[in-house]
Amino acid sequence: MLDSEWAPEYFGDHIWYSDADYPVERDIIWKCMALDPSVGETEKGDFSAFVMAAVDRKMDVWIEADIQRRDIVRQGSDGLDWYRRFQPREWGIETVAFQKVLQGEFNREAVRRGMLVSISGITHGPKNGKLQRIKATITPALAQRRLHFRRGSPGCALLVEQLKGFPACKYVDGPDALEMALTLAARAVNSGRAFGSEGLQRVNDLVERIRA
Repeated sequence: MLDSEWAPEYFGDHIWYSDADYPVERDIIWKCMALDPSVGETEKGDFSAFVMAAVDRKMDVWIEADIQRRDIVRQGSDGLDWYRRFQPREWGIETVAFQKVLQGEFNREAVRRGMLVSISGITHGPKNGKLQRIKATITPALAQRRLHFRRGSPGCALLVEQLKGFPACKYVDGPDALEMALTLAARAVNSGRAFGSEGLQRVNDLVERIRA
């Protein structure tokens, strides 16, 4: 696309993975998920986008996504379904939308299911900085071929289409959720939280390996 931020070669066949390509659990150092919510009360508004990200020891990121139009109730139900299935270490949701609209529904559904869920609020800067934030976070990961999207996933297919059309496409819910997931993952890795007691020494070792 002429107005796309990213060149077509960023979206070659190399970005897709099959289940056989997915790393074994012991090689995954961090799993997180992010939600760019739709705050409308019906399913006729914007998309809500869940992005699940698993980071392996090579710092590659394996992506699953679920992008649909859904009301507040479905966002709560689908979110907890993904939380139980994916078992992330961290779940991030944009703070204002969560507190104003979604918190009550998520809490009610979690209690009904007997689940204990920890959700991190993500606070963004000025709204007019959203596109720059997405570009700054996603561009290096695309350029370094560190993003892998699940082949055959309708959510990943739509996410990649939105990335191809970014920033001129009508909807950027998927790229926004992907940026949030990558930011959560980067914070966990760079702080050493993703490595438990090994901490920052493991981070430094991995950085040196990547640079070598």
